[in-house]
Amino acid sequence: IFTDRFIMKRINFLHFTDLHCGQEKQNWLWPGIRKPFYEDIAKLINSDLGLIDLVVFTGDLVQSGKKVEYDELTEILTNLWVQFNNLGCNPLFLCVPGNHDLERPNPDRSEVKALQQWNNDTDIKDKFWKDKDNEYYSLIKNCFKNYSDWWDNLALPKPDIFTSGFLPGDFSAIIEKSDIRLGLVGLNT
Repeated sequence: IFTDRFIMKRINFLHFTDLHCGQEKQNWLWPGIRKPFYEDIAKLINSDLGLIDLVVFTGDLVQSGKKVEYDELTEILTNLWVQFNNLGCNPLFLCVPGNHDLERPNPDRSEVKALQQWNNDTDIKDKFWKDKDNEYYSLIKNCFKNYSDWWDNLALPKPDIFTSGFLPGDFSAIIEKSDIRLGLVGLNT
């Protein structure tokens, strides 16, 4: 006879990476794999695994950080959550940006040229990390503006316990389910 102490308590999560929404010729790729992708998720949820509690996306959500790419990503994710809801779950969503999730600045800008000396110039590092009131941090924040705007306005369920970090996309979060607490940290490297 099984008792409660034998029932495995867990947080089920899916991890995605490198979707690259907006990549050239991708408009035929996603429609071609969408149906089998949804079918695979249904198989997972209908297996012994059970409902999905969390979806984590780690980088390269879009191709070049443009707003139109984030709009396309929102549509894909919203439709994915419709599928989740149809299968009886509504997972939380977390993500951290990758090296394609920003709009690249003009390489001739003085701040860009200075940041290219990051490993050789401790003054630049010190100034960058001291506070957010400097030209280097402002450049990075501006490069990730579309990402930050997208995340702030995304209407998917997110953890209640969530703290943004120093860089755009950095976070710490706690996921709670029953008596389980899972801490996650996302770093924009």
